This record gives sequence, structure tokens and C-alpha cells, in this order.
Amino acid sequence: MIKSLDYLRAIAALTVFLSHTFQVYWLPTIGLISWKYELNHYLSDTAVLVFFVLSGYVISNSLHRNIQRNGGHLSVFDYASSRLWRIYPPLIVSILVSIIAYNIIVIFELPGSAGTLKAPGDIYQAREYLSISARDVVNSLLMNNGLLQMNGPLWSLYIEAKLYFYACLFAMIYIGYKQRKLLNMIAVTGLVTATIFLFFNTKTEVYYSLWWISGGVIFLYHKDFINFRNLAVVMLALILAMVLIEQNFFSFPLQVFFVYSLFLAAIKYKVPEIKVMNTLANSSYTLYIVHFPMLLLSYAIFTYNFDTYGSLAREWMSLLSCIMILTMALVIGHWVERPADLRLIYLRLLGRVEV
Repeated sequence: MIKSLDYLRAIAALTVFLSHTFQVYWLPTIGLISWKYELNHYLSDTAVLVFFVLSGYVISNSLHRNIQRNGGHLSVFDYASSRLWRIYPPLIVSILVSIIAYNIIVIFELPGSAGTLKAPGDIYQAREYLSISARDVVNSLLMNNGLLQMNGPLWSLYIEAKLYFYACLFAMIYIGYKQRKLLNMIAVTGLVTATIFLFFNTKTEVYYSLWWISGGVIFLYHKDFINFRNLAVVMLALILAMVLIEQNFFSFPLQVFFVYSLFLAAIKYKVPEIKVMNTLANSSYTLYIVHFPMLLLSYAIFTYNFDTYGSLAREWMSLLSCIMILTMALVIGHWVERPADLRLIYLRLLGRVEV
């Protein structure tokens, strides 16, 4: 993958993390009717959009390389196993972190265990309530909107997982078209049509899917599969559809300009090797999906001891939380965010790779 894209992903993950820290620690004192809230929301949402465009580009590249390696055929096993080993190890850690954080809050009867998570004097609560059930865990593993009360950022992962599935199906349709296997094309197209009504049933899912698709379209242009005219027509149609769904005619144009400018600059320009950015990039996915339950736990501890911390407590506690959570995410990511190594172990267990 292009190094600058790795760094862009790292910056996006860090932006979301800092935005959520602001949301949990500082919005309760500011409220939702404020330019600070609007700016924080805008930056966080823009960072998530960068994630979706990046993902569309990277998955398209992954499918392209898969087809090249297999002589014009798509190895569904290789694609599925690479995605599973990329997604699930950090996700499982994220679920464990959420369970541990929730149980600490409940066992020690911290704020949020039996009511709203807020400090005295807060005008906005970090969470109305906290909860985890066995169904939440199962739904999370099935990518079906589980654990969102305790770990909100997982919503975007669930949408992306569906898009990975559809990307594979569309690649199969493309191969069937190239090889003139009409029956295969009809079967897969029918499967896509049938499942799309089951999987994408909200405007939010469709909206972020359009951003994801735009990343894939840019990949096709970058690899000379389509010309500039086709790129312009498709991108214009996608952006128009986004506008119709989002209906935010004031900030949306700036967001489109900002996201695609960053993305295209990352593709075009090389960046020097930066050790700290490499470290952050290699754990960016883990940071994205483990930080929120840790933030809720740290804020619950803060609110429980609110009266004894002093006037500077919120500043110091939020800074300390940032440092500790970032450090833990980087350490965890170092071990679980190695899909190639994990996949190799899996293949050896199946006897497909010689030891």
C-alpha cells in the first residue's frame, strides 16, 4: 500500500480519537448548541469519510491483486481469509475491552452503572446509560450493530464489512463478464440484488457506501481501467446522490473538497519514512475500535471522584486518558494488527502452507 495512504489513515484514526476525547470530557461542559460542538462533529465525520474512501481504494486494490495472482480468477478463500484475519483479532480485543470496562463500572458502582454518565454540573451527558448483553456480543461478532452503546465507533466497521462482501460479489460479476459466463453473472447479480435489500436498509448505510464506492472508482482510474471522462461522470453521480441523502448544502461541498484533496494528494505525492507515523498507522484500526470504551471508563472514574480532583481535574484527566489509551492501543495493535502473520498461521493449520 502507498505509504502516504497509511499515514492518512493514521491521521484520520487519531482525529477520531481526539474528537471523541473532546466529546466525552468537554462537550458535557459546553453543550450541543456551540460552534465548538459543530467543529468537533465536522472534523470527526470528515475523518470517518476519509476512512471509507481509503477502504474502497484499498479493497479494490486487494481484489485486483488477488485476480492477478490467480491468473484472472478470484480466490474467494484468499480474499475472505485475509479480510477475516484483518477484522476479527482487533474486533475481539475491542469486545473484551468493552466488557472489562463495563464490568469495572458496574462492580465499583461508578457513574453510568445505574444511570447517566455525567459529572455534577454537566449540561450534557457522555452517555444516557451503559449496557452490555450476550446478544450485543453475538451481534457484534456478526457485524449486526452490537455493543454500540458501549463502543459507538463500531458502527462504521459493520458497514464496511458489508461492503467487503459486496466488493467480492461485484468482482465475481466482472470476471463472469470478462469470461462470458452468463449464468454465473446472472446468479451473482441476483444474489447482490436480493441481499442489498437486507443489508442496506438505512440512509446512513447508503450514504457512507457511496463514499466507499468512490474510493474504488478512483482506484479504477488510477490503474487505467477507466478514463477520466468516465471517472468524472461516475464521481459526479455519486456526489449528487450524497447531496440528496445528506441534504447539507452548506458544509458538504467543503467536506467533499477536503476529503478528496487529501486522498488524491496522498496517492500522488510520496512522503518520507516517519517512524512514529509508521507505528501509528500499524495500529490505527485498533486505536479506532478500542479507544471509546476506555474513554467511558476513564470518565466514569473522573465523575466518581469529581469533588476531590480539584479545578484542573478535567484538563489533567483528559490528557492522562489520551496518553494511556493511545499507548495501550499501540501496544495491542502491535500484536493483533498483523493480518499476514495471522493468516499464515491459519493456512499452516489447514495444511496449505509448508512449515
